[in-house]
Amino acid sequence: MATCSQIPAIAFEPPTAPPEIVGQGQGAGFFVQTPANTLERAAQPRKFTAPLLDVSNTQIAQYVEIPTLCVIYTSYYHHPDCQVQLTDSQVDQVITEIEQARSFFWRASHLKCDMKIDFLILGDDQGERTITPEQMWHWGDGAYWLPFWRCDDVHSVQDDLYDAGIVDGQYAVVLVSYAFVNCNTAYSPIGGGTYGPDMGCMGDAAFIANPMAWGLEVEGVTEHEYLHALDGIYQASGNPLDSNMFHADHARDFPYSVDCGQQFNFKICQILDPNSWLLLDPAWAELQGLSDTDEDGIPDMGPAPITEELLATSPNDVDTDDDGLSDFDEMLASFHDASDPLVQDTDGDGLVDGNDAHPLWNCNEIVGRGIPIIDGIISPGEYTQTAVYHAGDPDLGVTVYTRWSEAMFYIAAEVTDEMISVYYDEPWWVDNLQIRIDAQKDGWAFFHGDQNYRLYIVPRGGLKNADVFGHNHYQDEPNDPWHPIDTSTVKAKYRQYEDGYVIELSIPESVLPGVTFTAGESIRLTFDVEDYDEWPGWPSYNLMSKLDDDRPGFVSLHLME
Repeated sequence: MATCSQIPAIAFEPPTAPPEIVGQGQGAGFFVQTPANTLERAAQPRKFTAPLLDVSNTQIAQYVEIPTLCVIYTSYYHHPDCQVQLTDSQVDQVITEIEQARSFFWRASHLKCDMKIDFLILGDDQGERTITPEQMWHWGDGAYWLPFWRCDDVHSVQDDLYDAGIVDGQYAVVLVSYAFVNCNTAYSPIGGGTYGPDMGCMGDAAFIANPMAWGLEVEGVTEHEYLHALDGIYQASGNPLDSNMFHADHARDFPYSVDCGQQFNFKICQILDPNSWLLLDPAWAELQGLSDTDEDGIPDMGPAPITEELLATSPNDVDTDDDGLSDFDEMLASFHDASDPLVQDTDGDGLVDGNDAHPLWNCNEIVGRGIPIIDGIISPGEYTQTAVYHAGDPDLGVTVYTRWSEAMFYIAAEVTDEMISVYYDEPWWVDNLQIRIDAQKDGWAFFHGDQNYRLYIVPRGGLKNADVFGHNHYQDEPNDPWHPIDTSTVKAKYRQYEDGYVIELSIPESVLPGVTFTAGESIRLTFDVEDYDEWPGWPSYNLMSKLDDDRPGFVSLHLME
């Protein structure tokens, strides 16, 4: 494989092609969508006819299916030192990741949208298709991306689909995940790219292409890019019930508060009327209905991603485990995962799920008062244990502790990590503990909101003084929203051990305008840990959501005497 050490980590602005398409984009990958008021439907019959359901029957769970073709190209060749052939087990991993994205959309749509998937595997081991840069779109300076149309009259994705017997209008979304290896002469954009419907792909299907140059963990990028496709379908359907997702890469323009990283997958679960899914144009969304005996919104059984049968819950009881949280609400506990509808206390923190603000997160939201000694040693009784994270891999585990005193907040962390990497100057490219603080308690987003603080604590430095870096976000400067903050009054110590490190720090109130450390107040925050054992990848983990730091979970910690 080619070395990747000199490959720039860049997200590209979308080019304008085919010639009649004008696009805009920003952030990871891009999304090109025809303005809603200029959409013209393709001159072809509608793909689907919506079934005539008895809407008066409340024991029918209604939802829509978005027919989606997921194409996986398993083979890529540029030159002998830059090629890849995915194994069967790697293909299975990609399929699993995409199925997890399907589960996310089902939950996040309040069980109204099923990303109905057919898989098509194409690769050299079947004597079918090897992707090469010559068959891709050259953006300049060595950047390549796989479009659906022909480049230089070379066989295209759309040609492959026709060869496989796929016809125009058969699918609402074509999602392509393709093998790729970065090298100095041919590299891919970070993330993927999406063209909305009515751009000419297989009739009027939305088209997504995600290069697997950054690893096989494709769930996150699949969700991000598929959300673009759904945005296009909503626009083409006239944004029913005024449910407008807006452009997912332009969070600074959102008229609402949000918590997110760069993926913005929150939007469909926060701002869309669940019934709007049922009003999408049947050219892209087929209305379905399944039996729902207890009328709780979860189908009893059938082809949907989650049913009472699959959950082993009772189709005759809206709260199978009698914990005060309905089976339906347990499914929506985090959109990426469910609390257990058969266990009253999912996270084992002593609170039944119905009384637990965060039934999936074993988090203590009460912070006691006290003044610990900042010396890199966590002594008994110094702190309140706040959160515990284990990656399932013995290489990484984190326990976070907190304390407060007047105008001061204290944080300590025990990190299990068999390999500590702190070699680069930039804090975001080394092992670190991150603290994100939503000072105004109005939502923390990558490009939205004011007084969103991020602190990086790196276990390195002379005299055991940990490096501390901090930024604040200013909403009125969208082109350069992050600005350094003065962390010189933050006291931070660390100690490295054979199997990890310990960090302690004290944060004066003056470092974080808008935050008050006094009895009865609360601080809204989350914690991430980065583990840079190897490149490429973004090995960042959120301690609350147990996902990457683009999908964080925020909590409000209450300062008590």
